[in-house]
Amino acid sequence: MKRLSIISAAIGIAIIAAAVYAADPETVAAAIAQAGWAALIVVALRLLAVTLAGLTWWLLFPADARPHPSICALLRIVREGANTLLPLAQIGGDVIAARL
Repeated sequence: MKRLSIISAAIGIAIIAAAVYAADPETVAAAIAQAGWAALIVVALRLLAVTLAGLTWWLLFPADARPHPSICALLRIVREGANTLLPLAQIGGDVIAARL
């Protein structure tokens, strides 16, 4: 599983780099500079909300069968990312999280 995670991360980073290159790095840098700290605050607050939602899933497990809280939080982040970024009809992330 660890090897698959590393490969997936490398592919994701390569896709982001290709998207930035295709959109002209100077344009991307200007857009980030224009957004300023507000964009970072929005991203941080959204990450916090999704992580807390994952921790509430942790509470639903029976006490003797609970996985580590970070696992529940990470699965919630993966599910949210898949539902938001991939064309999976807002249910693909649930299937991905269930498989993980």
